[in-house]
Amino acid sequence: RGVSHEVTILNGNNVALSLVILRRFDEAVTFLRKHVSHARPLGLDHMGRLKAVEHLSYALAKAPDATRDNLLEARDLAQDAFQIRRRVYGPQHPETLWCENFLTFLQEKLEADKPPA
Repeated sequence: RGVSHEVTILNGNNVALSLVILRRFDEAVTFLRKHVSHARPLGLDHMGRLKAVEHLSYALAKAPDATRDNLLEARDLAQDAFQIRRRVYGPQHPETLWCENFLTFLQEKLEADKPPA
């Protein structure tokens, strides 16, 4: 079926989530960077692509050795996913609300990690 097939993307998202649950963040990030690009042909609004982007954002942010650049990238990915989810699913959809809460977490983490002026 190919790497960009809907079922392949769904299965890849399950693999990525398993890596995150196992706290194998570096492996998850490496896998998800390729996986997100494979999901792109499904369309920006496709649920499988959105999940892949959210998993990548989460893996980048939750890694114990996450750098400020990782957090900024995670925030940008989560912001893009949130805007799409809000437009497609609405502001009260559970996935939209999860994204919004995760963005708040990222913003607080970035504020706490702000370099001294």
